[in-house]
Amino acid sequence: MAQQQQQPFLIPPSYILREGLKACNVDEKTQARRLTSTNVRQFKAHFGKNPLHLARVYRDLQVNGILEAAEAEKKNSFIGFMLANNFLRLYETADVRNARFNICHDNICAFTWRFVRMIGELKEYKIKCPTEWKVRMGATVDGTQMRTNEPRDPDMRRNPKNYAYKFNFAGLNYQIVLSLWTNHVWYANLGDTGSTHDMTAIRKEFLDMVPEGCRVIADSGYSGKSEHEKQVFAVVSEMDTPEVRAFKGAAKARQEVFNKKMKDFDCLTKRWIHGVDNHKLAFNACLVLTQYAIEDTSPHGEPLHTL
Repeated sequence: MAQQQQQPFLIPPSYILREGLKACNVDEKTQARRLTSTNVRQFKAHFGKNPLHLARVYRDLQVNGILEAAEAEKKNSFIGFMLANNFLRLYETADVRNARFNICHDNICAFTWRFVRMIGELKEYKIKCPTEWKVRMGATVDGTQMRTNEPRDPDMRRNPKNYAYKFNFAGLNYQIVLSLWTNHVWYANLGDTGSTHDMTAIRKEFLDMVPEGCRVIADSGYSGKSEHEKQVFAVVSEMDTPEVRAFKGAAKARQEVFNKKMKDFDCLTKRWIHGVDNHKLAFNACLVLTQYAIEDTSPHGEPLHTL
């Protein structure tokens, strides 16, 4: 007889909210005197997203086989999960977080990175580009540069390939494709070196994912050379009517709103000191967490505006 899959260990959002605030020196009596909205606002300031969204992430880690249900029941797993979210949101040193969570330096680092990796692994299940688009104009794309530390190079102290013009420093260029009509990210690359042109980065994988006859709204950085690229990317043109120009502008502004939500995580805006590969892990985790927030259309969610 086939062994039945173990049911996921579910943690109520109320428990995540209470324990998260207790870790930030807000005792239960103080929490009880406050409005729930106040508690949630302070929780998000320390852990990034609503407790409801974190509860769904913790559940899906088990549903998708990334975290065993028996392991999820252990207190250390829950602590590691909260440490990872706190790290992504505030990007503080282990010594600072040691004073807050009262956990030794080595355990804080181990717990944090274990769950940063696992949250990022949900990207495989949450970030998917459909093979068939319901409408011809289906998505927007934009590149966002994020500062990292200079990778070690045996031949030169500063490699111009790592240069990101936005910061005049080393960085990574991430490409994000956002569905135009739903609150879903369809594609995000693993991050190219800062000097990589947007068009060079996006043509590596995503170009082949676009169904024939469908188009993606983009800025002038995606003006392709081949006829196929010109057909795929709808950039601003002098031939656009005022209505079309306004529509493209609204679509690109919506993409910028999403980018802003990503950069609410301090790990993506502060000076990064944990290496390029780890930055990609943190980016994937932030992408997944933001996806959970924008797809929720309830009062607790952060859905993007519709066009």
